[in-house]
Amino acid sequence: MANGKAKGGSFERDIARTLTKWCSGQDKELWFWRSPSSGGLATISEQLNMTGDIISVRPEGHFLTNKFSIEIKTGYEDTCFFSHLKNIKNFNIEMFWKQCCSDAEKSYKEPVLIYRKKGINPIIGFRYKYVKLSSKFLSKDMQSLIVSFNINKKLPEVIFFNMNEFFEKVTKDEI
Repeated sequence: MANGKAKGGSFERDIARTLTKWCSGQDKELWFWRSPSSGGLATISEQLNMTGDIISVRPEGHFLTNKFSIEIKTGYEDTCFFSHLKNIKNFNIEMFWKQCCSDAEKSYKEPVLIYRKKGINPIIGFRYKYVKLSSKFLSKDMQSLIVSFNINKKLPEVIFFNMNEFFEKVTKDEI
């Protein structure tokens, strides 16, 4: 398990650097970093504004973390998008999205899920309703996948984009 935590922490640091570069255009002075306890601080101390795995460490980054609760997952070799079509009980992507939505709801933010499976480009997911409202996302002609979970579970639809393509085509100002 420790190896999984190390991989997760490393990926969270990579995402923090990616977000910094995307927002600031530079690498040196980080705007974002891993949240304390990797997102668990909100549960421990009721710091509801610190949900998710990424926080802003500079005021310039608050525009993003005040609006979005960012959940980051990596690994989970048995995770496959096609599992939801078979109605498999332990569908990891669905569990990740459920956690992401729950954390975001607690802090009155929009959920964002970033997931990477070994050997595959990372993906970034938003509530489909939010993306439709922000039609700039969809007008970028990016490859996307819309996932609808069982209606009885009351999870919002999520639209996933290739994360690298998303950060190349969507600017911070469009968020």
